[in-house]
Amino acid sequence: MNMIRKGLLRTFSQVDETGRILKRELIGDAVQISLKYGAYYLSQSQAVKAELMRSMLDSSNHFLLYFSNTHAKKKSDEFYNHSYSKFKNIFVLFPATGFIISGLYNVFFPFFYSIPDTLELNNLSLSSIIISSFGEFYLFYKNLGDIQNFSEYNILKGITKRISLAYNVIANKITIDPIQDAIVNENILAITGVCLPIFTSLMCYISGFGIFDTIGSVLNGVLQIYLGYMLSVDNIKVLAGQSLDPKNTEIIMKLIEKNKKVKSVDEIKTEILGFDAMKISTTIKYNSQAIGEEIMNELKDEIDSMCKTPEDKDTINKIIKIAVEETLLQTSQSIKIMEILIYEKFPHVTDVDLEISKNKVIEDKRFN
Repeated sequence: MNMIRKGLLRTFSQVDETGRILKRELIGDAVQISLKYGAYYLSQSQAVKAELMRSMLDSSNHFLLYFSNTHAKKKSDEFYNHSYSKFKNIFVLFPATGFIISGLYNVFFPFFYSIPDTLELNNLSLSSIIISSFGEFYLFYKNLGDIQNFSEYNILKGITKRISLAYNVIANKITIDPIQDAIVNENILAITGVCLPIFTSLMCYISGFGIFDTIGSVLNGVLQIYLGYMLSVDNIKVLAGQSLDPKNTEIIMKLIEKNKKVKSVDEIKTEILGFDAMKISTTIKYNSQAIGEEIMNELKDEIDSMCKTPEDKDTINKIIKIAVEETLLQTSQSIKIMEILIYEKFPHVTDVDLEISKNKVIEDKRFN
């Protein structure tokens, strides 16, 4: 599992659990919708209705996400050179939009009708929504356990770890994967959403005021809008080609400049291709003197055997340094000419990144 934590890349060794989690969610959706529909039919509660709408939206979303997760696993080809991973980000925007629309409906719809004085509450409707809440807690526990490969035998410690992971995801401190982010956020919303009608129904029953049911519907709607907003923002950034944050960009530059053959990094461009993929392009100024000295060290025996006098050796060393400088210059000029030709032929191209083939270096026995 790959995570981005506050912009810093973190890697966790784990197989992709997304497909299994989505299958579990789809099975759970069928049970949850049945229970919540029964609770709404018996009580006519607006808070239960809001939760029923969220569950129905979840069900359709899980189907879309399951399809996109399968499609995103395709390997890079001539049509998509950087993989199909962004299809995940595209499909997650559908549930994000759905949550926002559903949230707005549940926030404003109750105010178009008169607030009921009381709420029809009976043991069967309340039991249905309570049983549904146990199902949501089970999905939350299992899904977060699979996502970070928790294997705690201590239930209390396991719950604590899952709550910590859930908080970091919903607070946008950790990003796992666009689909798994959506699942975690949905699970958190599901628990909150299913608890709201239980609480508001009990408050209506205790106080006798129907206003609590309306409050439950509005709060559920606000949570859905928040979830939709968070999912939209995170995935639009990736689709728009957001660059890596300055802190990590600086780390990359320092890693490159540690090489004594590199004089400086004149320019660096980064693009996040997905939550598990990134593109880095740099313009490097090489240290021709350091490269020349290394070549002379590599060819020391050959130079010594060819030179009869120290003057001959100095001459060859100067020629090598000049040759290195000229090689770098000619290579740079050739790349520049090719870039100009590409820009002239394809004016809409904004960025060309040409590289020197590494095959010759790899085949050289001195580098094996």
